[in-house]
Amino acid sequence: MLKLSRKHEIYEVWCEYTAESVYIDHRPTEEELDEIRQKNWPGTDQWGNAHILDVSRLKHFYTKA
Repeated sequence: MLKLSRKHEIYEVWCEYTAESVYIDHRPTEEELDEIRQKNWPGTDQWGNAHILDVSRLKHFYTKA
């Protein structure tokens, strides 16, 4: 059974050029965003972080309980 959980904060880091997302359990810092970009989207170096990554907090998510 799925149950709504409000105890966790999940952030989505979305890459504009690859249209892919990575999820993280805290608000990422600029250094963490750079590490995420290098690890997941290494070919996007020439565009820079500010223009290709969008960070948004998810309102809620579901977990198995």
